[in-house]
Amino acid sequence: MLKSNPDLQPKSLFLYLQRTHIDSSGFPIYSDSIQRSLQRKVAKWLALNGKPKEVMFPQKHIAGEQGLSDFTHFKNAEITINGKPFKHMFYHFRLVYSKWSYLKVILSGESMQALSEGLQE
Repeated sequence: MLKSNPDLQPKSLFLYLQRTHIDSSGFPIYSDSIQRSLQRKVAKWLALNGKPKEVMFPQKHIAGEQGLSDFTHFKNAEITINGKPFKHMFYHFRLVYSKWSYLKVILSGESMQALSEGLQE
């Protein structure tokens, strides 16, 4: 029953067992004293075979602590100056907490000098 419906509660399963498993006198085979054992077994079964738990790692951003830095090529943007292609890239810096951004056009490639200039500006 748990395989077909893992959302079943142990109490529902216990009531089902008591109603369907009856001795010759008409009394349930399973007494109330085993209900807690069934709850433990269902909990163990769900832990091993039930739905996977969602995992989330909350992130806490602290002001002034982290910045992101990257170089970006826009390959789909065809920019021309006087009919000639403009070869460039962008240096992008962003503060994580405030989401403040800075963008600089870089005419050379990714270099330590371009990174240093972008960070200083």
